Amino acid sequence: MDPWDGLDMQTLGLAGWGAVVLLVLTWALVGTLLWREDLRSHRLPRRPVWMLGASGVFGWAVVSTDSGSPWPAVSAALGGGLSWASGLALRAAGRGALGRGDVRLSGALGLVTGGLGWAVPLAGLTASLLLGGAWALALVLTGRARGAHRIPFGPFLLAGAAVAAVAWGSGTSPGVA
Repeated sequence: MDPWDGLDMQTLGLAGWGAVVLLVLTWALVGTLLWREDLRSHRLPRRPVWMLGASGVFGWAVVSTDSGSPWPAVSAALGGGLSWASGLALRAAGRGALGRGDVRLSGALGLVTGGLGWAVPLAGLTASLLLGGAWALALVLTGRARGAHRIPFGPFLLAGAAVAAVAWGSGTSPGVA
């Protein structure tokens, strides 16, 4: 197994598959709650974001143990760190337009999707920027928003991560041989 390819689903036993299923279910449940809360209040509460990140750490650790390869856990850690650092850089470049909760969520989603391959979280972040930018442009063009309009970005982070994970599953994501 090439360490840069991330997860090889064919090497998993029952514990690994169970961890992946629990990871996906946690992502779906917590992601739905975060999506709704960000749309309602423009806030991403810390505890659910941390729970999502912790599920990524735990899930990929179990997968690594079950598969006999450290690379899913290493890739998840690398993806989480790169995603968090990218979110922090975007926050600094946008002079606070990206909130602290969005930065935390980008890191947590990097931990969740990183076990699939180190580039999957970055593809997810890129997809979220494209989706959010398209939505903002549509709002401006239709006159529903102006320059100072605040748009919750958490839903776009969640959607971008899902797009990247699905692309990985179809073999079209970077980092997949």
